Amino acid sequence: PIMFTWPGASLMGQVPVFQPEHAFDEDARTVLIDTVTGERVGIWVEYDHLTLEGGDTPMIVVRTAEPLARDRRYVVGLRNWQDEDGMVLPAFEGFRALRDREASTVIGVHARRDRFETDVFAVLEEAGLERDELQLAWDFTTGTEESGKRLFRALRDRMIEAIGDLGPEYTIDRVDTFPEDHVLDRMVWGTAQIPSFLLPEDAGRLRRIRRGPDGLPVAEGFEAIEFTIQIPKAALTAEQPFAIMQYGHGFLGAKREATNGWLRDMGSNFGFVILATDMQGMSTPDGAIWAANLASDPGTFPIFSEQPMQGVVNHLALMRMMIGRMAQDPPEALQGNDGELLYDPARRFYYGNSQGGTLGTLIMAQTTDVPRGVLGVPGCCYPILLQRSVVFSSFTGLLRNLFDQPTEFSLVLGLLGTGFDRLDPVTWADEVVRDHRVLLHIAKEDAQVHAQVSFILARALGAKHMQPAVRPVWGLDTAESPYEGNAVVEYDFLHPDNPDPLRPPPDENDTHGDLRKLPQGQRQMMHFLETGEVIDTCDGQPCRYPPP
Repeated sequence: PIMFTWPGASLMGQVPVFQPEHAFDEDARTVLIDTVTGERVGIWVEYDHLTLEGGDTPMIVVRTAEPLARDRRYVVGLRNWQDEDGMVLPAFEGFRALRDREASTVIGVHARRDRFETDVFAVLEEAGLERDELQLAWDFTTGTEESGKRLFRALRDRMIEAIGDLGPEYTIDRVDTFPEDHVLDRMVWGTAQIPSFLLPEDAGRLRRIRRGPDGLPVAEGFEAIEFTIQIPKAALTAEQPFAIMQYGHGFLGAKREATNGWLRDMGSNFGFVILATDMQGMSTPDGAIWAANLASDPGTFPIFSEQPMQGVVNHLALMRMMIGRMAQDPPEALQGNDGELLYDPARRFYYGNSQGGTLGTLIMAQTTDVPRGVLGVPGCCYPILLQRSVVFSSFTGLLRNLFDQPTEFSLVLGLLGTGFDRLDPVTWADEVVRDHRVLLHIAKEDAQVHAQVSFILARALGAKHMQPAVRPVWGLDTAESPYEGNAVVEYDFLHPDNPDPLRPPPDENDTHGDLRKLPQGQRQMMHFLETGEVIDTCDGQPCRYPPP
């Protein structure tokens, strides 16, 4: 995010929260200009609500509602900002000297004059802003494509090369049977030996990517990755083998989430076996490790993003195992009564919710085996994702106690965006667009992953907003059903709008877990996974239903 403080400034007349269309108003007081296209970027301006208490000057945040291009220079311009009484604030002293071509005793002003003339003022004037009304302006350059993708892409490529077409070696550790269960026949527990690109734990129990002299990942040894495969009873009598559904669990969750009754019922009704594993580096045990490290050294925040890279490629390796080694020589645990494999290796899908939807974007970007996936209540852009989530509140309290001023904590959270850049779905969205198809399922008034954050991801993916919709959404092209391509559908569970857009929706109205259980959403999802086509399952109306 773009962050700054301005003592005495109010947000009177600024682009309202979640209304980026007003960033294009002729008199918009805050603008962000792409220096290559000369066009404005969709933004809104807000206070960081975490800094509104404690007496400090609050942090002002300019949020981008659409992804910024890689290796691109942008210019920020502020004009006609006012105080609480409606009086226009004076320009900052050093900036005024640059703007008005005046002499200045402020250190560094003279050295910046030529660059500001060509790189800042010229851009803003070309965009229609009057030079003499500017109160502050600056430019910045985004990270390169290489900085965001080189490490992770090399890790994926080297993993795929190491495991080959067959996938990793594995063992079946046990098979649980459920003779009294009406839905589930058996649950197969196994361990895959997946090439490890991680160093051993450091003193804080964090693990980093092992890098060679060229800075790229190096494999050494193996990670013993546990997995489960659930076989519905219906698979034993079905006319054709079931599909493979790889399921991604929620924030700091675990593979046991794949044992929820609603998912098992879906597997039985729609015909798929369920493959699941823990997201290494972002599963239940990691929550305590994160908390301990944040309490002792918040600077370790960026390191948190390294182990999940191994976690993502673990998912790729397990799918390769299912369609390769396991399918070619099926273990008895995955055979039917006739000795045939119970699943079809050619039918493979991905479905993840919450973190499973967020990191599912990376899985769908990196996979070479899964053509389509459904991203349930997914997020992106970690600083705003966490800031607008009720599940981050425990970390918020911990971090707040480490800093003298709320603005210091706010800056640390903002810097998380840089530290987690390689793991941000927005970084990888273009790879999904090029090679795969995804359907985004969004729940209005979601208190854990804010719907507006999901819409940022939808824009990055070029997803079409399916009509008729619950509400109009800026920056998304629309489409009518049936439609083939990346798409987003929002479901409304009839809760009132959040009265405070600066904070997460009220926890008691949380819709985060509703959509996955809704029959209409399930039918839409499965039709998309099987055919690539998004259809209407809401009787030609916006998808509004009571919570299931």
